Amino acid sequence: RLLMKVHAILLACLPLLSAANPEFCVRNETQSYECNCYECCHDCNCHVHGDFWHHCNGCGQCWCSPGCKCCGSTCCSQCCETCNRVVCAEKITYKVLSVIPKHGPVTGGTDVQILGGTYSNVGHIKCKFGSVEVDGEMAGPAEIRCMSPAQDTGVRTVPIEVSLDGGLHYTNNGQNFTYYNCPGGGTCSGHGVCHPDSTCSCETGYFGEACNAECPGGASNPCNGNTRSGTCNSAGNCTCLAGYYGTSCENECPGGASTPCNLHGRCLSSGACACDNGWVGANCTQQGTCNGTDCLCQNGYWGPQCSLECKGGHEINCNSPQGVCGPDGNCYCATGYYGDTCANECPGGASNPCNGRGERGSCSQTGVCHCEAGYFGAACQHTCPGGATNPCSGRGSCSPIDGHCMCKKGWYGADCSQTCPGGVHNPCNGRGTCDQITGSCACNSTHFYGSACESVCPCEGRGLCDDAGQCSCFKGYYGPECQYKCPEGCGENGHGVCKHTNPPSCVCVPGWWGPACNNTCPGGSENPCLGNGICNGVDGTCKCNPSYDGDACQIKLCPYNCHNNGECSSATGVCSCYDGFEPPYCTKGGGGASSNVSRVHGIIGFVQSTASVEEYVEELTLKVVRDAGTQGNVSAIVEFRDETSVKGLDYWGLNGQGLYWDDGDSSDREIKITIIQDARPEPAEYFKVVITGLSGGAMLGNITEVRVEIRANNFTGNTDKLAVEVKFRLTKSIDSLPELSQERAQFENWCSDIRTRARERGGASTRTDSHRCTNTETRRPYTRMPYIQHLNTNVDI
Repeated sequence: RLLMKVHAILLACLPLLSAANPEFCVRNETQSYECNCYECCHDCNCHVHGDFWHHCNGCGQCWCSPGCKCCGSTCCSQCCETCNRVVCAEKITYKVLSVIPKHGPVTGGTDVQILGGTYSNVGHIKCKFGSVEVDGEMAGPAEIRCMSPAQDTGVRTVPIEVSLDGGLHYTNNGQNFTYYNCPGGGTCSGHGVCHPDSTCSCETGYFGEACNAECPGGASNPCNGNTRSGTCNSAGNCTCLAGYYGTSCENECPGGASTPCNLHGRCLSSGACACDNGWVGANCTQQGTCNGTDCLCQNGYWGPQCSLECKGGHEINCNSPQGVCGPDGNCYCATGYYGDTCANECPGGASNPCNGRGERGSCSQTGVCHCEAGYFGAACQHTCPGGATNPCSGRGSCSPIDGHCMCKKGWYGADCSQTCPGGVHNPCNGRGTCDQITGSCACNSTHFYGSACESVCPCEGRGLCDDAGQCSCFKGYYGPECQYKCPEGCGENGHGVCKHTNPPSCVCVPGWWGPACNNTCPGGSENPCLGNGICNGVDGTCKCNPSYDGDACQIKLCPYNCHNNGECSSATGVCSCYDGFEPPYCTKGGGGASSNVSRVHGIIGFVQSTASVEEYVEELTLKVVRDAGTQGNVSAIVEFRDETSVKGLDYWGLNGQGLYWDDGDSSDREIKITIIQDARPEPAEYFKVVITGLSGGAMLGNITEVRVEIRANNFTGNTDKLAVEVKFRLTKSIDSLPELSQERAQFENWCSDIRTRARERGGASTRTDSHRCTNTETRRPYTRMPYIQHLNTNVDI
């Protein structure tokens, strides 16, 4: 297997053996093998780095190919050949480990060093900046140099990749190169240095964001060379040296630049001299003497005849030499002083007023320093963000009071160096306000959202959206996009809750009905349907419990309607029997059953112990069963017991509802339960319905309570009703259960009694009732016992 591998390697190298003089095979990054057809020794490219580069070692040969080594010398001129063309040298790696520098202008031309593992000088090196490929060259065993190409896509960061096979395969280990693009065509108009944040530092003689404007006096002689810095500030203003004035400091002060105002006054920005105390004249060359008809007043006096005292009196004399009395009687303060009598020193001190950074070299007559551009503070002692030469990065104005930058539109940050989301020309996409401190967009919340206000709010004027586009609906609206509107007035009176379905509806609390739940149910809101039924929240009608009737379930029905043999009291539900008929049901012979027949009261219970219902279903029906064919009057009471659900909030049922069976009645009784839908999804909730208070000698079956589960709301809007259906069948026969022969006799007597009653009613139901008690084939009474087996409950929605 080893011989086969060596043979395969030799075969891989054969195409190149005839084209060059390979020294050895090398294994590349993809674990395949290729021939190294280059000499062991390689030039150190001293013409690129200089003769004293650390790899050169003082000679023209500086490093060996991988697999070769120096023999007896530090220079590669004596490389040993260690390859025999069969055993391959070590693995040659060329992964990119670092890039120097990591930034460059979009115009290209940056000399980039790519440092990595051991590179092989194969003579066909390629570098790729993003998708743009350029040639590279070896600069050492672990260094490749490439010139960054120009980019036409503006500011961006691209990966740097290296290929040693002419561009067939590239490697990249997460090293990137960032292009920046300054104003002025990316080069600061050729008159400045472009920084990685795409801002310009202008050369002497130029100013502006793109360094495209010449300073006053021209770029070759900015400010005529008469400024401290030798150039103008970022706003294009010149701060003149003492002895000069003018927009470009082109003028000498009266008396000359070396002796402005003859050293007896202060040269103002207008070129006029404010003379020191005791000196007068345009150049402050004269003292207080008379010259013909014009008087040059002595210090402390002024006026045509020098008869008026200066402010503060002639003795104070403008606190000379801190000020001088002018021809109008006002004190003109020397540099470093202010006030009506020049008694106060400027901020920063008289010797260094305004720290030498005031616009006129001193403070104002009121003691305020008007700072040069780039400085702020009471004494101009602080530098603005961005530096004095480029305050607020040239993209805003620096407050002279606290120094904070008031950025131009589209910029933010302490020094206005950062671009607002959406770009300089369209910050926040024109849909919000960019915070000048944090750069975050305060979007118009009724219409837009996103970090740059780039997305349209889905709430459609019916709510507000947050930064993630989630809607907070206005009152009366709901839905993920506030697209649904609750019925008008629903919930305003506290009698209903807006049901979040499509279409929406108002679910009324018990006792109220109507589209806005503002109508009272029959019987009043406190006792709807007089407690004898359930009020429909839509149309306000009462669905009465068995044995009750009337609009408000106010009528108590009598069992069997007294068999039409008496009068029924609607207040008590008790029969007042006619003569010849006996209570309680106005029947003959005490209720229609033979006196010698024992009454079987049977078993009362639910069909099954659990039921589930979706929360959006409006009504749940539970059925209670009694064994068929039993006798006797039976009653029971229904109670509701909360678990995780709450009666009145999650469901509604009539607590204490009575269940009543007349003698011989085995029909099912229904318990109606209203399910109240919540405003939002929630976990399943539970409550119990329990049968208690059984009377009439009946027994409770195995299932006396039902645990109801209300499953989570799914917003489908389905309003179908749910009912628990029950099925029965007779399964046991007397023949198979001989010990029940007495019950058989009772059953046959019960059937005979039914036929008798049918005849008394006129025969209308004789055939049907008889059929219930006889076998259609033999016309004999059924021999099957009235024993009921309950099947599984089916829940249909």
